[in-house]
Amino acid sequence: MSTSIQEPACIAPFREWVTHHGAWIHPALRFISDDSGMSVVTLEPLPENTPVLSCPFDLVITPHSSKSALKAAFGDLLDTRLEQLSERQLMVVYILMHFLNHDVQHFKHGPYIKTLPGSSQLLTPIYFNAEEMKLLGGSNVAQEVKKREEQWRRDLNHAWTVFQRVYGAHLVFTGQYWEKANTWISSRAFPSSLLSTSNPNASSPDSVPVLLPVIDCLNHKRAHPVTWLTTPRLLSQAEHSGAKERGPYINLVHHTPLEAGFQVFNNYGPKGNAEFLLGYGFTIPDNPDDTILLSLPKGPAHEIGREERGIQPLWEEVRQRMGIDSEDTDWQNMMDAAQAMSDMILVKLDVHDVVEDDIDMEEVRPLVRGYIRNYMDGQRDILESMYEFCQRMQRHAVQQAKAEGVELREDMFEDSGGDEQNGG
Repeated sequence: MSTSIQEPACIAPFREWVTHHGAWIHPALRFISDDSGMSVVTLEPLPENTPVLSCPFDLVITPHSSKSALKAAFGDLLDTRLEQLSERQLMVVYILMHFLNHDVQHFKHGPYIKTLPGSSQLLTPIYFNAEEMKLLGGSNVAQEVKKREEQWRRDLNHAWTVFQRVYGAHLVFTGQYWEKANTWISSRAFPSSLLSTSNPNASSPDSVPVLLPVIDCLNHKRAHPVTWLTTPRLLSQAEHSGAKERGPYINLVHHTPLEAGFQVFNNYGPKGNAEFLLGYGFTIPDNPDDTILLSLPKGPAHEIGREERGIQPLWEEVRQRMGIDSEDTDWQNMMDAAQAMSDMILVKLDVHDVVEDDIDMEEVRPLVRGYIRNYMDGQRDILESMYEFCQRMQRHAVQQAKAEGVELREDMFEDSGGDEQNGG
């Protein structure tokens, strides 16, 4: 690959900003435009265990740093009103201030924000058109999109009232920019537990989403071996870059060797396509981490994965709702519970059965169509495995009844239309 590769225009000022603020990008890395916005490739081979990106803690966008910047910029004009904003609202407002206020002393992330994808490159369902939304049928993601739109609208209206004192009655934040900033956070945020100097890869119940400029520029590859490592100083490979030391640092270490001309990836962790589509705007085929959320009326949500992972608590709740004791092994009760749960699953399969003839497919972007198909196929696979679980329980009940002298035919309990639920 040529060392004179043409990078997007926003990258040159971004690189200057990175160096000025003590961050670091491996000199072999180059940014290229693609459907997702940008990807990162390497101009030369990278050996194993190579640090490729570093970001000082004081460049991380957190709820606390966002609040501090807003207080410093507006002082008494906001008095205690910032306390009314949630952690996410604080970060969204901080980002949007880069479009409304050019005080780089307090709002210093402008060159970084200009590298983030524009609305036309964001592919989360918030940005789907009407025909694309139809492809999601009655899926969990389709329902969650509506909830998210409503929540973001409430957050926007609330934030607007907080900043009225600063900007008067003028409309401060528009829905378009508010959605964009929220989407940047959902698609690029890391857990704040990474900023732990003791164990950055450990999860924490107190963790909140934070933005890690530089570290967040790589796309995802499942099960790709990388480490997010905190260090008091730049790693040795970066010390000769001329970057200004501003530790501690969060670093991304790439573990597998990589040939020149190939994309450099991060690993966002084991997430299902529902989370990838809703939060990041992409999916992967046959994702082994796929799950589906199911619940009985007024009951808790059960997260069930492929190969019937997590199905047992739902099965027990169905039995409990029917008044069947957990130790009860009566074949008739087992038959009834299996039938009740299979009926619920068939209803869920039905709302996933999207007929493309009812959709103007010319309005559906090919990339979006592929992402939706990956998600919907995974949901159907899980539901069909759950349906098979119910049939297996019914067959077991038939055998148990037979052992007690009651003859039942196994096929009399199978849904004649079950095989037709694979459509869409």
